[in-house]
Amino acid sequence: MKKIIQLIVIFFIFSIITNLLGQSTKLFFQKKAFLGENKYINIYFSNSFGGESIEPDSITSSNYIYFSYKPDGDWNFKEKDLKKDINSICINQGKSSISSIKTLPIKKYGKILFVVATFPKDKILITQPIEFYNDLDISQPIHIPEKYWPNYKTFSQYYTDGAKLYDEKKYLKSFEFLKHFITDDEEITRYSFFRLAQQLITKTVKNLVAEKQNEYNILSLELSISIDENNISKLESIYSTLIEAIQTFEPYFKISDTKSNELQQQINQLITDVNQTINKSKETFETEKLALFETGNYNNFRFSLYIDLLVRILCYTNKIEETNKLDTFNPSVIDNFKSLKKELIEL
Repeated sequence: MKKIIQLIVIFFIFSIITNLLGQSTKLFFQKKAFLGENKYINIYFSNSFGGESIEPDSITSSNYIYFSYKPDGDWNFKEKDLKKDINSICINQGKSSISSIKTLPIKKYGKILFVVATFPKDKILITQPIEFYNDLDISQPIHIPEKYWPNYKTFSQYYTDGAKLYDEKKYLKSFEFLKHFITDDEEITRYSFFRLAQQLITKTVKNLVAEKQNEYNILSLELSISIDENNISKLESIYSTLIEAIQTFEPYFKISDTKSNELQQQINQLITDVNQTINKSKETFETEKLALFETGNYNNFRFSLYIDLLVRILCYTNKIEETNKLDTFNPSVIDNFKSLKKELIEL
């Protein structure tokens, strides 16, 4: 449990850092007038009223995205600034130039404190850096925090669930969540927890192989000393899990890098070893059971039970008829001898 807590703490620290950095920038706004100074504005990601507290769902459900322009220093916007200088500010993203569709001045005591600019969200790549420009300047890029990205909620949950199941050593179930990070999708690869998820993917595959290898080694040693039907059954369970793992981990093995190739070879070799041990153990087990008929005598309870049942099965008939040979051996006839069948099962 300690590991999962550490991973989630790291994940949220990364998220907080990502949310705090790069949400505001500065832009040269007006050249200095006579005896004046050059004017700059601060531009920051905001809600529709200019507030910096923004609910992710409000961005997800809206068709718009908002940025606020605020004077940098001890000066205020004038009404004449709104039409020309404010409206001339555009977003530069890649080869696209995006203009605001609306600007809303926020006033107090008749003074314009700042302006909220509304942009069409469908024209902005929210996962990519956003630059602002006018005739005088191009700003440093703003980075929208990942919690506002389209698929953040889904993928952060994938990571959290996958990490939790990994910590519980439920590796196959863990991989079902973590496999979504086997991708080159630009949005997903930019998440702060992407690399942590990829590390967990490799650990998930590696740990399952190591766990099953260890279980196999123990059972193989026990079977080399004494054949036990219960241990053979456990081996068959390991084999089934490994076959399921090969299918489940297929997206990881398709990466085909050094580590994934190595783990794929390990799991394939383990499948071969387990299967051979199962077959060999079953043959030995059957031979040991049949040895009773070579060395046993009717005073041996097992021997007498087997012989008694064999004779009853061969000779059983539910009608009176003349016969000159034994009938075909039909194991289902044993159902007619309930007490003897029960004893056989107990043995």
